[in-house]
Amino acid sequence: MALTDAQKVTLKAHILANTDAIVIAALTDGSHAVLAEWYSAVTSPAFIVWKSQLDTNSIVDSTAFSGAGGFISRTAGEREAYALLVSRGSINPSLATIRQKFSDIFSGSGVGAPETRTALLALSKRSALNVEKVFATGTGTDASPATLVYEGPVYVSDIGDALATV
Repeated sequence: MALTDAQKVTLKAHILANTDAIVIAALTDGSHAVLAEWYSAVTSPAFIVWKSQLDTNSIVDSTAFSGAGGFISRTAGEREAYALLVSRGSINPSLATIRQKFSDIFSGSGVGAPETRTALLALSKRSALNVEKVFATGTGTDASPATLVYEGPVYVSDIGDALATV
């Protein structure tokens, strides 16, 4: 994903204000490669975000199929709704409406329902990269993941472009 001009300005400000020793040393040395590597690394401590894409194979693999509350025991309407969602190839779990659909489909307390809700919720989150955290909106905790605005790593050219902005 390419950085917008406004994002380049924000990234530059973040780089210049960053107090991490690696970033300070890289900025002092003019090492855009080290800066790109640091900003493309996973946050530590973890800053949790909603995934913007989740393949439906992973969803199917995480679904409890048998037992009380499992897929087989769902109503015909719930099974049809599930089939419609997974037929798309991928979904965007960062959308609250998508998460709510799975919660509705696997409502109830039969062991398979909360098991599937929990599995799908966990599958829908990941740790952000440092650059993604710069632009993400939200808390970034496991209980309240942030939403990505920019997604993916940055490259040496992105760092150079950002630092060259006025």
